[in-house]
Amino acid sequence: MAMIYDPATGTYIDDATTSGAAPSSPANISVSTDQMDYAPGSTAIFSATNVAVGGTVEFSVAHVNAGADGIVGTADDQLTHDLTGTTAPWSITDGSAQDLDGAANGIVQTSWYVNQDALNQAFVLSATDAATGTVATASFTDAPTNNP
Repeated sequence: MAMIYDPATGTYIDDATTSGAAPSSPANISVSTDQMDYAPGSTAIFSATNVAVGGTVEFSVAHVNAGADGIVGTADDQLTHDLTGTTAPWSITDGSAQDLDGAANGIVQTSWYVNQDALNQAFVLSATDAATGTVATASFTDAPTNNP
């Protein structure tokens, strides 16, 4: 009998049903950031969930380049890898020394340093499950602060 870790409940569940039906499949990977906006010099924490226990996740950060209209969030936006920290993806294995929660639990956590050239920029975080190829994304910014 195979067991799958359910990060939503913090428990292990039976992978097969008692009726003899095909094994259930875990939910698709999801990814989140610990904040929606970061200041230069801060560290973003990223979490991927619904990963197989001991599985590997590839993280990538892309810069959202406003297209010809100069407005982020419109159809002509482009994802580029032109700012510091956006040029190379990195992989983390659940439960490894690089996994910030340090536990083989279906949750992979990593960090990303927000460099000075991120000021006033928008980003898309991608997390790819190495075993299934499924991809999840989350958006975040380094928006200007409003000083009174």
